[in-house]
Amino acid sequence: MPTEFFDANSHVLYLTTYDDITFAIGGDADGDNFLATYDNASVTKVEGAKGDVQFSQRIASSGTVTKTVQWGADSNKILNQVFKDQQKGNTPKKLELKKINENQNVLVMTSSRCVIEKIPDLTTGVTAQNRGWAFGLEKMSFPEVQAAA
Repeated sequence: MPTEFFDANSHVLYLTTYDDITFAIGGDADGDNFLATYDNASVTKVEGAKGDVQFSQRIASSGTVTKTVQWGADSNKILNQVFKDQQKGNTPKKLELKKINENQNVLVMTSSRCVIEKIPDLTTGVTAQNRGWAFGLEKMSFPEVQAAA
């Protein structure tokens, strides 16, 4: 099996707005620019006084995605408008991460219903600061989970 290397340039995060407009969230910041995490563990463990263990499984699949973009990226203007629309009750429909390369468009992460949790903090300094957009997801899943090479 050939070794497959992770290529950040081939992964694109898409947001679909309440009125079915889908756009790529661009302006990737340097370093870690995408983080997806489930809000709760799917299995919890409780250990009794005598060492007996009980496992409980949750079916919850809510999560949070944080996308970090450069200060001057056009995505900031678009996401600001999406947030304003959301405050009027028009929440985005979905957030998807796709791996796009030669003749292939693979869905890596998907969600149903999502919200922008808040406008990113505004910081200034000697250099332009990145902005981290946090999305709350109702149901997050990873249809294609790739093993590390």
